[in-house]
Amino acid sequence: MGLNAFLCTAAGAQDVDIWLGNLDMAGGRVAITNLENITHRPGYDNQPAFFPGGKTLAYTTEAGAETHMVLFDIATRKATQLVNAQGFSPTPTPDGTQLMVLHDGRVELHDLNGRLVRPLTETKDAGHFSTYDERTWALFMNDKERRIAIYDADKKTLETMSVGGDTPLYRVPGEPAFTFVAEVPFSSDSAVEAKFDRSAVKLELRKLDMVRRSVEVLATIPFPASGHHVWTSRKTVLIASGGTIYEWNPAAPTTWKPVAVLPHPDQQHITRIAISPMGDLIALVSMPRDETLIRDARIASNAAIVAHDVNGIAETMEDSIVVTRGSGARLAGIDDVKKSFTDGFAQQKGLVYKRTTTRVEVSASNPLAAEHGTWVGTWTTADGKHATASGTYLAMWRNSIGATDGIPDWKIRSELYVTLDCKHCK
Repeated sequence: MGLNAFLCTAAGAQDVDIWLGNLDMAGGRVAITNLENITHRPGYDNQPAFFPGGKTLAYTTEAGAETHMVLFDIATRKATQLVNAQGFSPTPTPDGTQLMVLHDGRVELHDLNGRLVRPLTETKDAGHFSTYDERTWALFMNDKERRIAIYDADKKTLETMSVGGDTPLYRVPGEPAFTFVAEVPFSSDSAVEAKFDRSAVKLELRKLDMVRRSVEVLATIPFPASGHHVWTSRKTVLIASGGTIYEWNPAAPTTWKPVAVLPHPDQQHITRIAISPMGDLIALVSMPRDETLIRDARIASNAAIVAHDVNGIAETMEDSIVVTRGSGARLAGIDDVKKSFTDGFAQQKGLVYKRTTTRVEVSASNPLAAEHGTWVGTWTTADGKHATASGTYLAMWRNSIGATDGIPDWKIRSELYVTLDCKHCK
């Protein structure tokens, strides 16, 4: 499954922030200024959408195991949590009085206090949605074929128009059409897809004509990108790769012109772009720099240990991980590590480990990073004593960047722990 599709159901897989700034496209330029991180925290904040008046921004945030909507007042910088509006893809209604949300595979209508008004579709596995009219929807289906489909709310039918989709559908200005990005080659058989040479997989910008019920290829995207894009008032497309924003014009379909290069180190993995109705504001979603991603992954790992969530602990590790424990014992492979934690939680009451990152060094020549830190383990012994072990550690992280989406995925390849102090350990 493509990463962008997967994010609909696994927000916690990413640490992303939303940056809000000014946009000036006068005279054919794309000038982005005064960018501010409005969601600065570890975790998932994504899918920004401007309200029609351009004074409010809606986005999705993650809180624990749930995701819900947030309304952000641009003038006051106040964020209002709509905890009852759970799900993804907040989309203001055309009049700006209500909010559409994707929840459990269907589109729901909520008021601006977050209360559910009514369901709008009877779908069960929609991953993204776009409205064409009151009764017709263009949907990305979160299934193995990653279908692009047209949904008729009256007939309750789905008409498949394309497969291998990788993004939501974006309305083409002045046309009864949407664009989306798809992968080629594509197979719904995961075993076949796994054998593809990912360096040879291409991203295509495609157009869905809602009247003709047809799909055509507009262009091939010649660089790694998430595929998420936005149409501008001059009927061009903006899309990002890393920290560079490119512009595509249908009049020159083979040309992708770099129009903005963002300098901030936390703006180098842009995955989404949204433009306000007046065209004066821009919202960018970006993953933080590699060091921040590693630090946040360690925080998430610590939280999983506190919760005794063995699978959550394993999320940060490669399958072939090698761990040298503080005593010198060696664990080889993710199954060995999971068994060690499972046995430890069962045998040592209240067992908790906390690793504190003190320094991260990211290689300039290899997809590797070194994390240095200190660790503390605590538990209650059989005779009721509070046991504490502590020391230092070094972790090797490896980065595997998606061939088509350009998104980094840092996992722990090996860890070395050294015990320097131990009280009541026996």
